Amino acid sequence: MLRINNFFISVLLISLLLPGCSGDKASKFKNSSTMHKLTEIDWIRLSEKRIFFGHRSVGRNIIEGIVELRNESNSSAFTVLETKDKSDFNNPVFAHSPIGKNGDPISKIDDFVNILKSGLADSVDIAFMKLCYVDIKKHTDIEEIFKYYQSTIGSLQVEYPNLKIIHFTVPITTKPKGIKGLARIILKMDDNKYRNKFNTLMRNSYSDIELFDLAKFESTFPNNKSNIYWFKTPGLIPEYSSDGRHLNQQGRLLIARELMYKLLAIN
Repeated sequence: MLRINNFFISVLLISLLLPGCSGDKASKFKNSSTMHKLTEIDWIRLSEKRIFFGHRSVGRNIIEGIVELRNESNSSAFTVLETKDKSDFNNPVFAHSPIGKNGDPISKIDDFVNILKSGLADSVDIAFMKLCYVDIKKHTDIEEIFKYYQSTIGSLQVEYPNLKIIHFTVPITTKPKGIKGLARIILKMDDNKYRNKFNTLMRNSYSDIELFDLAKFESTFPNNKSNIYWFKTPGLIPEYSSDGRHLNQQGRLLIARELMYKLLAIN
């Protein structure tokens, strides 16, 4: 009985020590930069590029955000199209397509590369893909997946030196909730811990201009405070999500805007 009581006392103490996501929400969201719009000149510059984005569900949230930003700005010149057909790249376009299977990161990497090698790589200015939160979990061989990504994408860049590739960190989810969530954290079953490990490899391997740090944007408040818990593990900000995993309107507009600024920085 004493052992059980000690366990619950320990859990209670740890829960009190864990940084939470609540804090002063009003101050964290004051003067939110997510409301800033891209200028007409920005959209004109973006509409001159040929872009391909391979993704799955969170990627579709980002696409929704891009379309919403474009519609707010009334920029009809910027074309967003779901396609991987080479003929659709005769004119500038932001094209996107599903790649691979969720839970199988190798299939996504291979599909992305095969799509580009099928003729798209000679027609596209900028290409990028993203893995999803379901692709990186506790039992994922993180170093193997990262090495495969690095070598495969590296070979693609050697073969197509004029193709510019942006590398994405893996999206994260919100901090696990309740007693069960706390148990997952303590027992090292919180998948954000392993996503952060993968993302650290990405950050250490690619320069700022090459990297789109999706996970960092997902875990950063508009006042630049980070949403961190349990030994510096970043979590998706709940106010950016519809279900703790995917992006709601506020989240997708923020990420879409940051991605547009990344594309504008690439010549």
